[in-house]
Amino acid sequence: MDADRGNRAVKPFGNSVLADGVQTGVSSIPRSGLIQPQGCLLAFDAETLLLQRQSANASRFFAPQDIPFGVSLESCVGANAAEAILRATRESLTTGRPCLLFGFRMGESQITCDVAVHIAGQDLVVECTPQSPLGLNGELICLLRSAIDSLREKTDFQVLCNEAVVQLRSMTGYDHVMLYRFAPNGMAEVVADDCRANLSSLAGQFMAPEDLPLAVRGVYRRSLVRVIEDVGASPEPVLSMPDLPAFDLSLVMLRAVSPTGRAYLQDCGIHASLLLSLVVDGALWGMIVCRHYSPKNIPMDERAVAKMLGEYVALQISAVVRLNRLQMTHRAHTLIQEFIQLGTTFSGDIPSYIRAHIGELASLVECDGIAVFMEGGYGSHGLPFSEEALEALVRWSQSCAGDMTQIWSTVSLAEDAPALVSRFPGIAGLMVIPLTVQPGDYLYLFRKEKMWIVNRAPRPGEGVDVRCGESGFCQEQMHNCSGAWTIENEEAAEELRSALIEATGIYRQIQLEQRAEAEAQQRLLNDELTHRVKNILSVVQSVVSRSISDESDPQDGLRRLRDRIGALATAHDQIIGANAGGRLSALLQAELAPYATPTVTITISGPDLWMSGKALSIMTLLFHELATNAAKYGALSADKGHLDIHWYFDEDSQTWKLTWMETEGPAVQEPIRSGFGTILLDRALKHELGGAARREFRPEGIVIYLTLPARHVREVKDSGRTHWHIAQSPETERPTGTHGNAETLQEMEVLIVEDQVLIAMEAEDTLLEHGVGSVCSAASVCEALELIESRAPDAAILDINLGDENALEVAVLLKKQGIPFIFTTGYANHTMIPKEFHDIPVVQKPYSSTAMIRALKAVLP
Repeated sequence: MDADRGNRAVKPFGNSVLADGVQTGVSSIPRSGLIQPQGCLLAFDAETLLLQRQSANASRFFAPQDIPFGVSLESCVGANAAEAILRATRESLTTGRPCLLFGFRMGESQITCDVAVHIAGQDLVVECTPQSPLGLNGELICLLRSAIDSLREKTDFQVLCNEAVVQLRSMTGYDHVMLYRFAPNGMAEVVADDCRANLSSLAGQFMAPEDLPLAVRGVYRRSLVRVIEDVGASPEPVLSMPDLPAFDLSLVMLRAVSPTGRAYLQDCGIHASLLLSLVVDGALWGMIVCRHYSPKNIPMDERAVAKMLGEYVALQISAVVRLNRLQMTHRAHTLIQEFIQLGTTFSGDIPSYIRAHIGELASLVECDGIAVFMEGGYGSHGLPFSEEALEALVRWSQSCAGDMTQIWSTVSLAEDAPALVSRFPGIAGLMVIPLTVQPGDYLYLFRKEKMWIVNRAPRPGEGVDVRCGESGFCQEQMHNCSGAWTIENEEAAEELRSALIEATGIYRQIQLEQRAEAEAQQRLLNDELTHRVKNILSVVQSVVSRSISDESDPQDGLRRLRDRIGALATAHDQIIGANAGGRLSALLQAELAPYATPTVTITISGPDLWMSGKALSIMTLLFHELATNAAKYGALSADKGHLDIHWYFDEDSQTWKLTWMETEGPAVQEPIRSGFGTILLDRALKHELGGAARREFRPEGIVIYLTLPARHVREVKDSGRTHWHIAQSPETERPTGTHGNAETLQEMEVLIVEDQVLIAMEAEDTLLEHGVGSVCSAASVCEALELIESRAPDAAILDINLGDENALEVAVLLKKQGIPFIFTTGYANHTMIPKEFHDIPVVQKPYSSTAMIRALKAVLP
């Protein structure tokens, strides 16, 4: 553009000279849009500040003569005004919104007006409207301050919205003020409204899409205020120089209403309107819509104050939304932490706990029902969902995998998911919250059907349902819809999703850590088990060698060997079953009960003692040897023999002193060679426990003095007993009747069900040695069942645990056919045996031949 363009001679609009020197009439000047007639518009080149656009009424607004294109800003408005406009331009560039100048004098005639300035592309746009009435500013400021004071303390969303429309209507005087909230599907819901007495409230209803078309809402994100003073007024065209780009009117405050918008407003009887954008967190959350049913002039200062109030309302809504979001986040995380804490003590796991307590999540997002699908299981609350319906819903969700990686919602199942309608009668709203990245786990929120009332403009010749001025709205009822899912609902759902994913993630991490810890513990236990097994094998090896060398009779040696291994097993059971240790009273009862007969007296005195696992192993072998020798050579072998065992604590030496005294038995003398019991006394007690032993061979019987350091033994305080009675063992009771005779055994066939071949062979040898007629064996449940069905035995011996299976199925069949049987087990705890078999004898492994035969005879008819 030429630098001297502003100095060219100009002629009236009727015969204007344009920049390119071509003469044209007004009708041939390009038109770049329309503005409302209550003001005028001038647009200057943003670089050269030369006039390149103007509204057709600009000359009438400023002066009776035409304003030529190409004139400079200063020439057009005056030097002072031009300087103020340039300052306002810089401010507008900073804020991105028009800058307002009030009571501003412009042009040679110094016309006072209110001005709005902004930059649109290459245009510096200046809008002018008549000056506001004097004194109005002070009144408006007072009203604004009062409104802000009234809104400041409102933290409840609905209360805030109700107060906002009341305050804005009081300030502006519009007939009807409504606060819209835009749902994610685009529908505008009337959250609150205030209107004059003869108008109907539309609160809780919806407005048709043409009320605020989606296509124009983007403009309201940038332009926060929109005023239409008179819908029926003829607009003024904006004239432009040729070859200019399209004129951007999005921020022009005087922008005229479109023909479509004018037709809609006129059909509804609306003559004037004020729109205030509510921008929350950078998005167009809703609008405050003011309607008047006659033309209404709104000066620039009044619309500016209304705009400030609208922005304050948006800030308050944002604060309430954030507060609610913060509270919801806190509630969600608190609830999830409870889920994690309680879920770790739950009998199942976190997914199972969530499914069982899904109802506790329903309060976080407004809904009528909630359901969850996690790791193949379902949970629901609030509505009676069938598992078939939930399965169909999960299949539908997985089939829509491409759309279900993020939260998805609908207010109409009939429209968006018709295949689900028959599965969920009465349900219209659904929100799907995926809990995994890949299609898998989902959380579902349901809302019941709720009728929508939608207000629209009446069609030609159609009567209105809600009268507003000269016309009004027609109302349509929409069914198969639920309450709208709001942005806040979706944010709450996102928080809930994140919290659940976090909870399951923490649970998975805990699982991995526990698994790693369990594997490490298992390796440690395996190493310890290997160590202990080798030690046990070493002890058994020593016992075997000593037992064989101690006895001249092989059969006697074998019996003693079995008894000693049995003693080791008894000690092992007590150690494992009693926290790596055991009571002295229980040990003595186990070892001496077989010898407690009406003719033999056994007395025991002293406080009950708890022995460590190491001490218990040694003392079990020792007492077993002492009892065996006493039964073979000493007091327990005589009809009127007496055994006295007593102990006490020696404070000086910090040791326990125990005495074993036999009397009234055969005469004894010191043996020529040392047996296994002597070695235990002389070496094991000292070597293993740091104790001591001493023997006296008196004519009336042997006396043995044992010393045990206190670090291996402690007194049991809860007992309070010092004298002990040895109960007669059932094994010492002589069987009555005829079922135990040898003739019965010789006629029997016994089935052995045992998966360890060596143990089965030993049991078979034992049975045959005791005169059993024939023996058959099975290593599995299947094999045993086949043997019983094909050839029923006379009796059976069942090992309860057969590798990965148990023999209870065999026991049921034997009981059904009336075949007597006994159980054998290596477990000290018999809780695995059902109550129906509690009367069946149980022989503990490693079992002695005597115990097995006695138990077998006990169940024979």
